[in-house]
Amino acid sequence: MPNRSGAISLVEFSYVSEATSELPPSALLRLEAQTRRFNLEHGLTGELRFDGRSFTQVLEGCWSAIMPLSARILTDRRHGSISISAFRPILARRFTTWSSVGFGVGEAAALRSVGAAGNLRFLPLVPCLPLEGDAEDARDTVRATT
Repeated sequence: MPNRSGAISLVEFSYVSEATSELPPSALLRLEAQTRRFNLEHGLTGELRFDGRSFTQVLEGCWSAIMPLSARILTDRRHGSISISAFRPILARRFTTWSSVGFGVGEAAALRSVGAAGNLRFLPLVPCLPLEGDAEDARDTVRATT
C-alpha cells in the first residue's frame, strides 16, 4: 500500500512457470542457494516450490526490490509459460522469511503429485498454518469449532 509520500511500499509477486529444461540436482542446489542469498540480502519473504517440472513462487517485499527481480524472472530462460498470479500492493507480509520446497531428495515428487495449481492455491495458507508454539492454540481452535 502507499506510504505517507504516496509511494507503494510493500508488494506481492506470485507466479507459476514451467521449467524449460530438466535441471540437474547440482543446478537446482545452486539456484536455491543463490535465490536464498539474494532474497535475504534484499529483505524478500515468501516461498519457492519446484516439483521437477514447474516453479511456483510468492515473493513479498519493497517495490524497489520486487520490480527488477520480477523483470529478471520474466526474462529468465529457465522459465517458460509464466502465469502471473498476483502483482499487487499489500498492507503486511504473510511470510516471516523466505523458504524453498522441492529442492531436496524426494520433495519434488511429492509436490508433483499436487500439481502447480494445487501448490499455488496452498502457498497463501502457509503463513496461517500453526507453527512451533502455536500447536496448542490450533487444537483449541479446532475443538471450539467442532
